Amino acid sequence: MPPHLLITTSICDSSSNDDQTHKRSHFYHKDTTSERLVQKPMIRYHPTRPSPEQTGSIVSSTHKEQWMSIFFGTEQDSTRVEIEPDVFLRHAVCLGASGSGKTVACKVLCEEFLLKKTPIIAIDPQGDIASMILPGDPEEIASKGLSKETATQFHEQVEVVIWTPASRAGIPLSLDPLKLDRLPKRKEARVRLLSALAANFTALLGYQLDSNDGQFITAYLDLVLQYIVEQNIEVDDLSGFAAFLDDLPEALAERTNRVIQLKKRQEVSRKIEVLGIGAKRLLFQMGTPLDIDVLLGRDSDDDTTRLSVIYLNTLHSQEEKEFFVSQLAQSLYDWMLNHPSSTPQAVFYIDEIAPYIPPVRKPACKDVLKLLFKQARKYGITCLIASQNPGDVDYTALSQFSTWALGRMMLKQDIKKIEKILRSLSPADVEQIIEALPSLDPGQFLLVSPDTYERVVDFKVRWLYTKHETLEEEQIEDLIPDALRERFSQPLATKRPAPVEPEVQPTQAEVAPTEEPDEELDDTEEDIPEAEVPKSNGELLLEYIDAHPGAYTVKELTHELSMSENLVRKALKQDDVAKLMSSAKVSRSHYYWLSKHRFEPTVGLRRPILTAGWRADRNQAIRLAERECDGLLGAFSFGFLRTETAEGPKEGYLLLWRVVLTFQKPSHLLLKLVSSPEVKELHLYFHAKTGHLLVLQSKQIEFISTEGKKPSERLQQLRPDKLEDLAHFAEFFPKTPADLSLQQKTLTSLKSPAGIESACKKLFEGAIQDTRLVAFPYWHFDIVGSKNKRRPFKVDGLMGIPFDEPRR
Repeated sequence: MPPHLLITTSICDSSSNDDQTHKRSHFYHKDTTSERLVQKPMIRYHPTRPSPEQTGSIVSSTHKEQWMSIFFGTEQDSTRVEIEPDVFLRHAVCLGASGSGKTVACKVLCEEFLLKKTPIIAIDPQGDIASMILPGDPEEIASKGLSKETATQFHEQVEVVIWTPASRAGIPLSLDPLKLDRLPKRKEARVRLLSALAANFTALLGYQLDSNDGQFITAYLDLVLQYIVEQNIEVDDLSGFAAFLDDLPEALAERTNRVIQLKKRQEVSRKIEVLGIGAKRLLFQMGTPLDIDVLLGRDSDDDTTRLSVIYLNTLHSQEEKEFFVSQLAQSLYDWMLNHPSSTPQAVFYIDEIAPYIPPVRKPACKDVLKLLFKQARKYGITCLIASQNPGDVDYTALSQFSTWALGRMMLKQDIKKIEKILRSLSPADVEQIIEALPSLDPGQFLLVSPDTYERVVDFKVRWLYTKHETLEEEQIEDLIPDALRERFSQPLATKRPAPVEPEVQPTQAEVAPTEEPDEELDDTEEDIPEAEVPKSNGELLLEYIDAHPGAYTVKELTHELSMSENLVRKALKQDDVAKLMSSAKVSRSHYYWLSKHRFEPTVGLRRPILTAGWRADRNQAIRLAERECDGLLGAFSFGFLRTETAEGPKEGYLLLWRVVLTFQKPSHLLLKLVSSPEVKELHLYFHAKTGHLLVLQSKQIEFISTEGKKPSERLQQLRPDKLEDLAHFAEFFPKTPADLSLQQKTLTSLKSPAGIESACKKLFEGAIQDTRLVAFPYWHFDIVGSKNKRRPFKVDGLMGIPFDEPRR
């Protein structure tokens, strides 16, 4: 028994009135010295529960309060754990390691809401939610204390629609991001929506939103989209959008030239054109257009409640998945603004949320999801999320959720991540929760719901009315009823009739359906070329790492590719994959990367090197080198009068560790009293081999040693907020070590980022946010004197400033 064991008991208090039962639950603290349990009582009140014999049917007319609440499971004494639906307007999260039962817990909540006629939109990354289309075994359901009649009613009342973007396995669902005729009327909302669309496009094209390229391209596309709307220009499809970008109106071109270079504009245009070709176009052209009313079943007149399961495994890149989730969340956000409700009117459920709202990285969907989680409660939208890795979820997003179901967790970093939020929700029970989490059984959860229970409840989640299994794409294809396919069948979803192309031309059955269509013409499947056959897991892995160079752990690849860890490990072992990969073990983690990229995780080089582009004048650098040469008349020596000559230049890159540091900027005492202190971000650069701090002041580059127990007098004189940032003079591009022709000998000689961060902490106060290897270009000259005596002379490629590189 662990030192702190969470146990709940129930005692009926005869002094209470008929309408209330006095429930007293306890944490028992085990006194390890005397082996006795010390009782710590806690009080909670909730409506009278029906007896265990009455728990079979949750729709009994004799227990109206039972129907009005969400039946989540039972405590050890068979006391029902119930929560009022309105409580879920403050959202719910289920967390737990793989196998803890978190997805089952979420599916139980979904079943309960569907029985209460609340429709659901569910993002299914693996196929676990899609299996809700399958009825459970009636006898097994009854053996778990549930009603077979309720199970039957569930499948009669609930319509499960499995949507498969870019695939006909389920009901194909398409995006039309350029359909701009439904934009909000308010200017502020319209500007926000177009800016979000610009960011979504940028991420879909493969640019990191927080990179320089990503920010410039987002601004560029934002300007273009705003212009299209203001001028009422109609853009039919992606090809039309690419054509518009290739031939911008003169006034717009002048504005965008300040933001982005012509070469980069052409690159963006080509990438958008590619989105409308081949298999990639299916996401934008095939199937029912994304419509929240349709997903919620408002297009139907029958009395069923719709569960829309969006199966993301039919999208083969993480960028596509993030783009889809972003467009869906944005559409739901705009829909709810026009359909406010004070009670739960819909549930938005995302299983395995971590890849879509990570703590550091900024995928396209992150901002809109955080906005939705913050605002949805005001409009009657309940958000439900699950994750097996809470350490990989942005904690600021988790803080919007008030009901927590915590399953078994083993990793310290995951437990530590949720501890801070738990202290605000249930401060008295945090220590006991932390102690209990690693020893919970599958299906056993600790419920933290301050709006319903005063303290934590230990309970077992109830059995499902549906089957719980993982469905593959081929299985889904066999489970969709023909009647459902026929209802949603339609030609490719384009704004105007698409150009006549044999491979996408609507069939006769689609154009003019009859009661008995000709079998020879009823060919609703698209004839996808052989090159568009879905790729193997190994091919997808190689394609992703090639497009997003870096050294990854299996866990990271699992998130990025939305595969299970088992599938990722199998893909890495494939012969055609293994021969192209390198791996290394660092501490307890194994890292994998494409050999051709030459990463070196043993020294912290796991991400591309941010490389500054050339800006200084090469000819000016040559003149500086010539002036450096000694002569008979010193600086006035010319030609044959010089005793030294300059050879070169050769191009090289100076490797620096860039440390991002945040600190509170000093402010006047009066300002401190009336406002929060200003937080400033500072970029510090350390020589990657020697650890010297680079200081740029008055157009001079200086390297200062950071070694020694005490900072040197020169270091003590530095004010971090007065240092110039090299980034102000540079535009960065991510490059692999191979792109820069860096050899392993060079990489293994670098100082570790941990050592650099340690030195930084000794020098400056503040919080380190990130440490990244960057490369700055320079020209190297050899100044050759008599007897072939040589000395180096270097000129930086950004500002054209001579500098001396430090030595160890």
